[in-house]
Parts: sequence; structure tokens; C-alpha cells
Amino acid sequence: MRPIIGISMSYSEYDGYKAGDLRFRDLYKVYTHYVDSVQQSGGMVLLIPTFRELSSLDYYIEVAQGFIFTGGDDYPPELYNETKHPKTKLVHKRRADADIYLARKVLQTNKPIFAICGGIQLINIVSGGKLIQHLKQLETHNKKSRTVDNRHSVKIMKDSLLYEIFREEEILVNSAHHQAVDPEHIGDDLRITATAHDGIIESLELKNPGGRFFLAVQWHPERIDDNRHRELIFNAFITAAKSTSS
Repeated sequence: MRPIIGISMSYSEYDGYKAGDLRFRDLYKVYTHYVDSVQQSGGMVLLIPTFRELSSLDYYIEVAQGFIFTGGDDYPPELYNETKHPKTKLVHKRRADADIYLARKVLQTNKPIFAICGGIQLINIVSGGKLIQHLKQLETHNKKSRTVDNRHSVKIMKDSLLYEIFREEEILVNSAHHQAVDPEHIGDDLRITATAHDGIIESLELKNPGGRFFLAVQWHPERIDDNRHRELIFNAFITAAKSTSS
């Protein structure tokens, strides 16, 4: 049986809306690479909309056997008691509210979590941590262009889930972010398991996972051009979800 994998979605409000217009241009959105990577590794995708009524998300939390928290724009800095940086580009409030609710609830279960790019930042926030709102090292970590990711190496700690997956102490990743987890404010129960050579945090895991698959990464394995890299990490996640019943 294919395990059911819940994938968080973005929400876009049509910019040209005028009073009296039919609101048919607002969007729930998820990029195809997230969906395709899950399907290709043997999972069944369950897309999770950003409902206004947050309790509606409880059904998805119950049904899904694993969760992917996707990337996107920036979470409101007031969530971690900071003022907004001029370069911070906020996600829509509906997405912020839904993601915070969903992440907090899923963290209370024993189900596998795979958090990607903005997902690692979300996990750190809901665990009590903070973010660096705008990196100085954009030439290393931000996209080269609107459609081309950057690339850099990442150092992996040997006593980590990430090392178990890759069996390498250093890997090459793609990169497309301007915010990052603040190393001075790591969330409760989380530990750093990979960094870039400039010290930027690239992976967080649980201090005491107790056998749970829990991996939050700053790069985008769902769209990396290294097929082996993508397959290793998604296959590990899907395999964990297959064996999870609660």
C-alpha cells in the first residue's frame, strides 16, 4: 500500500480583485516537484489547503501517514518576537495561520516529518526558535536567477538521520533562500545536523527522535538535478511513512 503523504500548500489572493468581483482567481498552490517526488518514491499525495477554519485541518492530520512542509515566502517575524526586516516578503496570512496550526499539531504525533526550505524555518519557529531574516551571503544561498538555483556543499554530522540516508559527510545541494534558522535561537528539542561552510544551518533533526523520521532541510531535494540525491532522501521518508500507523 502506498502511504498517504500530506503536503502543505501556498495561498495566493488575486491582486486585481475589486469589490463585486467573483473570487475565482484566488489559488491554492503547490509546485509539481513536491508531488512528483512523493509519487515516484511510492507515496500517495494528499494536498492540504490553507483553510480559514483551522480545525478543518484535523482531518488531514489524522489521515496522512507522513507530512511535507513546503517552501514559500517568509513567515511573520512577530511569531518569533522580531520586527519585520525590509527584505522580508510575507506569506499570505491564511498560509501562515494554517502552517503554524498544522506544524504544531503534527509535531505532537509520531508521524514522519520532512520539512523543506521554508519548512525548516517553520519547524524552528513553532519549536520556539528564531530566524535570520535576511542573509548577508546571498551570493551563496539565494537563487542565481528566477529559475536557476545556486549550488554549494553541506557538511553532515555522522550521528544523524541525514548521514544514515547519504552515508557521506559532505554533499552538494541546491539553494534558493534569503532567510535561515538563527543558530543563536534553535527551537526546543531540535539539533543542528548539517551546515554550509559559512556556518548557515542546513539541517535540523530531533535531539531524541526515538525512531521517528524527522528531517528539516534548507535546500530543495524535490527539484535537485541529482536523481540519486532526490531518490535517497524521498525513498527514506516514504519508507518511514509506510511503517507509521499513528
